[in-house]
Amino acid sequence: MTPKRLAGWLIVLCATTGQFLFSRSTPDLSQVHRVLIINEANPSYPAIRMIDDAIQESFRGSKYRIEIYREYLDTMLFPDGADQNRFWDFYVRKYQQRKPDVIVTVGSSPLKLLATQHNRLFPGVPVIFCFPNGVEHELKSDAQITGVTMGLDAVGTVNAALQLLPETKHVIVVGGAASFDHQQIANVRRQLEMLKGRLDISYLTDLSITEIEARVASLSKGSIVLYSSIARDAEGNLFTSQESGPLICRASAVPVFSLYDVFIGHGEVGGNLARLREQGTVAGKDVLKIFDGLRPSDIAIEQAPNGFVFDWRALKRWGLKESELPPGTTLLYRQPTAWESYRGYIIAGVVLILLQTTLISALLWQRNRRRKFERDLSLMNDRLRLSFEVSKSVGWNWDLKNRRNRWFGDLQSIFGLAADRYEAKLGEFMEYVHPDDRRRVAVTIARARASRETYSDEYRVLQRDGHVRWIAARGAFYYSEAGVPERMVGMAMDITERKAAEEALTTLSGRLIKAEEEERSRIAREIHDDYQQRLALFANDLDSLREQIETSAPAAKETLRQLWNEVSELAADMHSLSHRLHSSTLENLGLVAGIKAFCHEFEQQQGLEVRFTSEEVPRSIPPETALCFFRVAQEALRNVKRHSGADRAEVHLEWTGDSLHLVVSDSGRGFERTVRSASSGIGIRSMEERLRLVGGHLNLHSQPSQGTRIDAWVPLKAVSQTANFEVNVTPLRD
Repeated sequence: MTPKRLAGWLIVLCATTGQFLFSRSTPDLSQVHRVLIINEANPSYPAIRMIDDAIQESFRGSKYRIEIYREYLDTMLFPDGADQNRFWDFYVRKYQQRKPDVIVTVGSSPLKLLATQHNRLFPGVPVIFCFPNGVEHELKSDAQITGVTMGLDAVGTVNAALQLLPETKHVIVVGGAASFDHQQIANVRRQLEMLKGRLDISYLTDLSITEIEARVASLSKGSIVLYSSIARDAEGNLFTSQESGPLICRASAVPVFSLYDVFIGHGEVGGNLARLREQGTVAGKDVLKIFDGLRPSDIAIEQAPNGFVFDWRALKRWGLKESELPPGTTLLYRQPTAWESYRGYIIAGVVLILLQTTLISALLWQRNRRRKFERDLSLMNDRLRLSFEVSKSVGWNWDLKNRRNRWFGDLQSIFGLAADRYEAKLGEFMEYVHPDDRRRVAVTIARARASRETYSDEYRVLQRDGHVRWIAARGAFYYSEAGVPERMVGMAMDITERKAAEEALTTLSGRLIKAEEEERSRIAREIHDDYQQRLALFANDLDSLREQIETSAPAAKETLRQLWNEVSELAADMHSLSHRLHSSTLENLGLVAGIKAFCHEFEQQQGLEVRFTSEEVPRSIPPETALCFFRVAQEALRNVKRHSGADRAEVHLEWTGDSLHLVVSDSGRGFERTVRSASSGIGIRSMEERLRLVGGHLNLHSQPSQGTRIDAWVPLKAVSQTANFEVNVTPLRD
């Protein structure tokens, strides 16, 4: 196919495939702004696509509704001037009804033609040029033309190459045979003139691609290749940057440096590259300035920025150091190191290993610690078991949630179980408690559970074979966060021997007190029946003697009167001693009358005001209980007289329905219970022991300067039972 016929088909294709693109911004729908982009080459060339994409990108977000039209001169395919003129004539006719508001030229050929025939082709239409390839210096002044120039920097690229390869002596510039290639070479030649004294610079142009490959393959060390462009070789073969770049780089025996960002990534080392994308960006912004109302003459011609860009793979191929690259270099295709590629995995792995090491170390430490604790626990268990066996004790653990009860210790001695551990249901424990003590034990446990106080009690255990053992139990409940009891832990000790000793001591104490009271009664009877009668007879004899010697001397009569008075006082003292040792009023008239009489007698003898009151006291009180309360009242009033310093005391006796209650109080100096001396406490201990023998107890309340109060209690059951209390003691004989 001849070039003319090919041109005809291209015209038909252009006429039927005009393209336009609306911007994605929010447009002003009242007016459409048309942009005509005239490219030197077709879109198969990466530079054309790159610039076109940048222009479109700069329109995004603008406030205008923009229609974009594209035309391609394809000067590589149709270099004939006549063909190019027909193309331009066609464009003029094509856009007569859609006159563009701005024309953007990409490449040197459309710019050169518009600069000479602007008024004929598109009069009055502003022109923005980009990628001019150096022809912008040949243009005549035109107020309707402005644009962006290329930042071609051959000198900067060569200097960067010398930094990487300081032994370089020869620079071979490689270019093609197309008009565009010649323009490029001419521009490079002008720039490299300044380096002629330092380097040997030669040019490989207007050759076939095969010959160029052979030439660069034969280069030796100390040389570099500066690749300009090959759009067409001497044999008429057309090439894009994606095609010519790899051919030159693969064939070259020395590093290949380039001038444009489209010549990178095919094996080129790189250089201070002209950024074609920036060409399109600046041109697109200039178009928007025209739409904003600026004239081309108001927009200064701007040079697109360059930048040092290098291919990391080419650096590694030629053994070039990254440290020698210029500051601010962009390094492409850099293969990350294992650390960079797997840094997250490496860090995670190291952290995991450290964590595992820490956990393993912690587990080993925990295991050793656990083993030590197990040894210590085993030793403690052995000691505890031995202590349980020696002390005849058991421990228990009540699991209230699972309703299980675990016992351990000397179970044989206390419960009659032939084992040192036993587990049963929770309620089985009560089967071993003596029937008479079960209710009290259950109430005590329930009270400790509700009040969260320590459980403490003494009760009897009934073994399967009928043997009874006394135990002292003490335990505590443990509660959940919600306040629900979950567990009870405690210990019980066999106190059977202690209880037997206490019972024997109580029996002995009762016998001693009974013997004391019987001895008091015997002495009181002897005083009353013998000595007091004899003193009365002696007093009567003295009185008869006084009547017989009334006529005697006055001195004898006075002596006789004094003897009679002394004998009367002695008789009264003997009568009082007899009452203190054994109150006949208590025995004959009852407890209320006995205490009342004693209070009156004590008041007369000691000069202490005593107020006695009673309330609903029954007449039938067991003699032992009545005697006990009488002795407590005696001892309490004696203590008031001896220690309180008070001049008044109160005695109150009452029946509360289930207990007999005696109160002796004063408003004297009082004392601190914690510092009560042993000598001052003999009387109190005597009162406590007497009450304990009849099943009662004593409460003492006293504070310094606030007086003292004694409360004696004997329960109803104890009162009823003490009637049967008997101690067989043989009375002392005269």
